[in-house]
Amino acid sequence: MGQKQVSILVLYLNKILEELNMKFYTLYSFISEQKDFIFNIEDKNKEIFKYFFIPEISINNIKDIKIINSIDVKILEKYDFFPNSLGIPLFSKRAFDLLNEILTNEVLFIKCSIKNSEHLLYAAKFLKFDNIIESEDGMNYIFFLKNSANFKYCAQDIDYSEFLYTKEFIDIIKNNNLNIKVKDN
Repeated sequence: MGQKQVSILVLYLNKILEELNMKFYTLYSFISEQKDFIFNIEDKNKEIFKYFFIPEISINNIKDIKIINSIDVKILEKYDFFPNSLGIPLFSKRAFDLLNEILTNEVLFIKCSIKNSEHLLYAAKFLKFDNIIESEDGMNYIFFLKNSANFKYCAQDIDYSEFLYTKEFIDIIKNNNLNIKVKDN
């Protein structure tokens, strides 16, 4: 086997290993490091919770989510990912404008109105579900060696209900300077 063929084989094997050891990330808000703040989402009948965390539930009437506490406009304009009472992915308008078209097949964004504000946030309803997490080890997850990877950017784990993001998604965040904290799992 010649040098060129060995190089091609090594590249191919590296690609296979990369797919087998696909890395996943979780998102956090920088805001929670600086102050004890969380958006409270109005969900009296638990419909919003069910919509985001039970894959079999399909509630088509959720068009607008109400956030019942207000926040300083400067914080809304500075950050692109926000903590909230339901633990759902909640993005800024700036992040939504960037991600909405890219994530068309993997995420449905739902408008969130904020009490006493004209600003909007957007909740991300994941459309792709997979068995990604095998188990937990303290604060870290252990991932299945190989999953079906029916997604490119993000998916929700079926058993753990965790929202997970791929390197491709993280690259979009970093390349566009979105103010979102990323944790490597």
